[in-house]
Amino acid sequence: MNILKKVIVCIVISIVIQSSVLFYLDKILFKESTQFVIETVDTPIEDKVSNIYIPSDSENIKASFNANFITYFQNGKLKIVNTTTGETKEVLNGTNILSVEWVPKNNTLFLVENKHGEINTKTYNATNEVEQDICKLANYNENDNIQSFISLSTEYVSITNRNNTTIYRVDIEKERKKISNFKFMLGTASVSPNKDLFYFEDFYNKEFYQYSNGSSKKINLQNTNQLTILKAIGNTLYIGEYSDDNKISKIIYGESISDMNNWKTQVLNEKVDKKDIYISSDNQIYINNNLQGMVTNIITGENIQYDDKFLFINDKVICTIKNNYVYFINLNDS
Repeated sequence: MNILKKVIVCIVISIVIQSSVLFYLDKILFKESTQFVIETVDTPIEDKVSNIYIPSDSENIKASFNANFITYFQNGKLKIVNTTTGETKEVLNGTNILSVEWVPKNNTLFLVENKHGEINTKTYNATNEVEQDICKLANYNENDNIQSFISLSTEYVSITNRNNTTIYRVDIEKERKKISNFKFMLGTASVSPNKDLFYFEDFYNKEFYQYSNGSSKKINLQNTNQLTILKAIGNTLYIGEYSDDNKISKIIYGESISDMNNWKTQVLNEKVDKKDIYISSDNQIYINNNLQGMVTNIITGENIQYDDKFLFINDKVICTIKNNYVYFINLNDS
């Protein structure tokens, strides 16, 4: 009987120790790990109605990852369009919105608002119309310029005021942390949509950094005065190089910032504006040519023709507009 008691005690002690270790790994060690990834279900594109109307005075037009929803501002009010029903409604009425972005692979908006003089973050689910507060970041100043960079598990919010930028990281547990511990002004930046890797540029010093695992590391790049961050996808960072006429002439990309020798360079056939470059989550590089009405995948060489005026491209669709009505080209069908 004493032997049985000893065995039971040993088992209980073992379980307690294992639980403690797992708790430590989950809450402490992996809290800022780049290995933390949220899996999502890639929902298919639903059929769109053909009478989606966008007013001519609309601003900041954006779409969810599958283009099932489109948002825009009209007279300072946020409107959302359900592209499968054509229904348009004003949302978050009374909210002083400073920044709004769609969460990757999700029909959810991430918003930064001025709430009673404080900079507050929240989400709005376009499917079920539920909004949820996340956390407060800082006191609001009317001169603040706010930008948001959203991944599946983490949000980064930059607040720039009078040539000085503060960047906050908000994790999945709704906890915030100031990651910029030196005085600088933010230039270009990007966060990997499925990994906690944030890349940003010190505008005045023309230096580039990678933030991960709680610390920032300088990226050793040459000709930094001519470089701009395009996008981060997975472990890969894409950087554009400007020519003398302020157009992108080549794209430099790679995974490890500690081994730049293995990075690749994609020289563009024609120099393009930065806004005409789109990099998808499966690492395809698309170039839009407004004059030819064509989007080219420079990795595969595929050309996708479109009519009307180009509006935007995302992972799923090319969106065009004519007489204030929007039209979609499914990239999977092109």
